Amino acid sequence: MRIAEARTIAELVGSMTEFGDRELLVFPDCRRSFVDVHRSASGWAGLFMAMGIGRNDKIGLLLPTSPEFVDILFAANAIGAVLVPLNTRFQPAELAYTIRNADVAVLVTTSQLDDVVDFGERLQAALPSLAAQPSDRVLNLPEAPELRHIIVIGGSTRPAFLSLEAATSLYPPVGEAALAQRMAEVEPSDIAVMLYTSGTTSHPKGCLVSHDALLFNTRNMAERYHIGPEDRLFAPLPIFHIAGILPVLIALRLGTPVCLMQQFNGPDALRLLRDEQVTCGWPCFVTILQDIIDAEGFEEADLSSVRILISNPAVVPAAVSEVLERRMPNMVQIGNFGMTESIGPCTASKPEEDRATRITRLGTPFPGWDIRIRDPETGDDLAAGEKGEIIFRSRGMISGYYKAPDKQAEAFTADGFLRSGDIGSFDEAGQIMFHGRLKDMMKVGGENVAAAEVEAVLNAHAAVKLAQVVPITHPRYQEVPAAFIQLNEGFSASEAELIDFCRGKIANFKLPRAIRFIDAWPMSTSKIQKFRLREMAEEMINAQ
Repeated sequence: MRIAEARTIAELVGSMTEFGDRELLVFPDCRRSFVDVHRSASGWAGLFMAMGIGRNDKIGLLLPTSPEFVDILFAANAIGAVLVPLNTRFQPAELAYTIRNADVAVLVTTSQLDDVVDFGERLQAALPSLAAQPSDRVLNLPEAPELRHIIVIGGSTRPAFLSLEAATSLYPPVGEAALAQRMAEVEPSDIAVMLYTSGTTSHPKGCLVSHDALLFNTRNMAERYHIGPEDRLFAPLPIFHIAGILPVLIALRLGTPVCLMQQFNGPDALRLLRDEQVTCGWPCFVTILQDIIDAEGFEEADLSSVRILISNPAVVPAAVSEVLERRMPNMVQIGNFGMTESIGPCTASKPEEDRATRITRLGTPFPGWDIRIRDPETGDDLAAGEKGEIIFRSRGMISGYYKAPDKQAEAFTADGFLRSGDIGSFDEAGQIMFHGRLKDMMKVGGENVAAAEVEAVLNAHAAVKLAQVVPITHPRYQEVPAAFIQLNEGFSASEAELIDFCRGKIANFKLPRAIRFIDAWPMSTSKIQKFRLREMAEEMINAQ
């Protein structure tokens, strides 16, 4: 079975033509077979090699979920390069930091979304020196010293940007023999993907994800969920997140189709579930589930093909789970626990478990994972029923953080466990449950948001003496940022003014949704008590 045999993603890409004209990618408006994707991925791989991209060089990708994203993911992994997916909602400052920090050598983006967002304009704002650069030469940017070229799918008239046709003309792709030789050199320990995730500091961290870890985790997921070649997968989450990449790799390994969406919306998602007879879905977040339920025709749609829905029912409102179960009569809901650092889920429910367990817990550890609950103060392991920090150790977790020894030392314990920053507990049956966050973090509609990042922007306003950001509950996004502001003496500012000040500096999902002004902070001996700020914020929301 290919699941057991593959050592690297390069090996999977090299053998994917075995599945012939079988469908691999299904979008609302197009379909691509295994042969189609292999042909396109090989073309990109040959181009990258001709451009001088070697093993461990970084290929940045500023694209929405699309066939081209999958092509370039496979191409980068085939030649031992590291794919660096960039969040398409990043603003210029966020893009500038990530491109430089990741040492991106070639960046691929698109001009085909100009009616929605102009990535070229955003990159120009992120890297101002681009304006003076010619498009037919290697870039020389002080803001991004390693960046050689920016390739634009769909063409571009902007200086310093290469169309795909121009890039291919300048760098004729290498032949099959050279490509095959490079693919054979890729090792399981090579880094396949570098994912940037927010931490408690103002800048995101580059998480290093190896070929071996990705294949180890996709095997665990396929076996736990009983996924086989006869299944049809549905993955509506953005593919620049690990939760979008994993279903694509499972589909590649098993020879099964995966239904994807460039931009999620409820009606198209419902049509894919119904018309493609999806059997296994990765909606994950309540916002996606609710939009599917609210889509016109949901009550009439035949969704009987769905047998697995990875929807985390333990943290989804009961009303949502009950509606899904009523409309998907053959479906079982699965919960799991994971994060970017665990490269997806490290625990999951089993389809054969009883409903009461599946909808109140987040499952048991996958094989090969050592997961414990530790007292964050003493470092002692805690017994069943006791709450503490979730820590884990496995070949399936990240290899570390890129160029961040301080963050790595903080996150990893002396005995090799990674500290999740999440509070959890195990019950007597070994089922895990999530109880909140130890770190100064929040989860906004599935996106990690660091309070420190939002605070840094607010603190740059002339009127602000100190900003502190905490999460407040939200009916759609679960959590959103709220800010407490102490103004400088003699200055004034309104809530609307401060929120508007943040626009364009951070992604919209990070914007504070409410601002409250404060004269004195709730303090411990030496620190602001953020738990009190959270209580105060919730009290104000409830009083409205």
